[in-house]
Amino acid sequence: MPALGGEGHARKITSFGYYPRWSPDGSRILFRSHLSVLATTNRFFIVDMAGGEPREVLADLLSRNHLSSDAAAWHPDGKRLSVMANDDEGRIGVWTVSLSDGKAVQSQILPEVAQRFAEAASPNAVEFTSAAKLSWSHSGNALYFDRIYRGARNLWKMSIDPTSLAAVSAERLTTGPGPDSQPAVSPDGKTLAFTTQNRHIRAWLFPFDPASGKLTGPGKAVTSPGMDAWLPNISRDGKKLAYSAAFGDRLELWQKLLPDGPEVQLSGTSSFNAFAIWSPDATRLVYRGISPTDRKARLVVWSSITREEQLFGPIVEGLDLEPYDWAADGRSVLASIGNPQTHSVDIWKIPVATPNPEPPPNLDERKIISSPDNALFQGHISPDGRWIVFIACKNGKSFECTLFVAPSNGGTWTNLSEGHFLDDKPRWSPDGKMIYYISGRAGVYNVRAVRFDSVKGRKIGESFPVTSFTSPGPIISNNITAVELTLTHTSLVINLEESPGNIWTLDHIDH
Repeated sequence: MPALGGEGHARKITSFGYYPRWSPDGSRILFRSHLSVLATTNRFFIVDMAGGEPREVLADLLSRNHLSSDAAAWHPDGKRLSVMANDDEGRIGVWTVSLSDGKAVQSQILPEVAQRFAEAASPNAVEFTSAAKLSWSHSGNALYFDRIYRGARNLWKMSIDPTSLAAVSAERLTTGPGPDSQPAVSPDGKTLAFTTQNRHIRAWLFPFDPASGKLTGPGKAVTSPGMDAWLPNISRDGKKLAYSAAFGDRLELWQKLLPDGPEVQLSGTSSFNAFAIWSPDATRLVYRGISPTDRKARLVVWSSITREEQLFGPIVEGLDLEPYDWAADGRSVLASIGNPQTHSVDIWKIPVATPNPEPPPNLDERKIISSPDNALFQGHISPDGRWIVFIACKNGKSFECTLFVAPSNGGTWTNLSEGHFLDDKPRWSPDGKMIYYISGRAGVYNVRAVRFDSVKGRKIGESFPVTSFTSPGPIISNNITAVELTLTHTSLVINLEESPGNIWTLDHIDH
């Protein structure tokens, strides 16, 4: 539409897409497949302003080099695209690709530049450093981008040799807690416009009727504004809320006694690394633990009675291990475990460690659901124990994440999703007749529900909205990997983001 608006002048270009970027000559638009990165990578497309179907770009480069993409931008010559991405080791890289022949040039990052990034990074934590936006200077001698280090998203400038495309220096332009993002370079190359926000991530509790799928009153924040509260999990009796409290790059396990009790850090959880889930009787938490010596992952069960941890289950390289649900008897958990040979992620049933040295009889560690072409996450057992609901993300295609249900002992999958929206965080209602989930349709995440036939194992009718979060105001964070949906007979809890902000300019960036 015209920059100054005008009735009847808006024209639909595509039916999907986020972060549109004009080509230098204004004839094409580069955009990406989804608002945030969920699985391994985003996808990028170009659409011609004259019309036609979007054309996917950069796919061969990303898949061939096993890259997790962050942001892409037009090179100033309008004939090439640049993408910022991480390799399997988490190292930052920039690739510039010709649109005519697909030839890609990786920018050599000189040792002193790599050292700048290493100094900014946390030495003790695995960081999600993805950039929201990448922008070239108009002369082609610098790249500007936003990036997360030690929990703070700041703006960076990387000077580039225009001929070789080598990165010759790196400079951090902002140093506050952020998030600072969306850098845009002025036509004369002297000024940078960007957004800065004052972000609060808090767990919100809503009164809720899970049988009808309706909120029965206004929600309220139940965690403090002084910390970012991610990955909440409410106990089945509705009395305890466990969550991941982020302080910069430090992650701690905290508990809130509901509705208005104190917030405390849980002692004895030194191995805690991610999402923690209450056992059915609310006396134990299970979570992923990372060894400080070899960085390998194990499952950990922590007792609220003894305040001690126990390790159990397989030893997994890296972070490809995540527990999601307990069996009703409290003797086993469902967990997603990565397969390094196929690059897939499978769902396993794993017996939980007990104070006794011997495992429970007739309870073996076993793979339940797998697919060589998909990464499977968020496995949850139905209240009657007959079904498992989960999401399947096509390997290397973050926006193709689909909701499925399958028999709990393995078998045929049934698709519950509608179209190619990003559906995530499936949860059963206490009576097993409804499945709740978070959907990325309409550009803003919201909770939806679909009725479920527990006898035939299929959905009944179409899904319907449960929440209507819109911006401005508290919304479900775009960092969807750190969001969780959790519910009881009377309550729904989800972490929401409040992000008031402003647009700022930074002068003399060419010096």
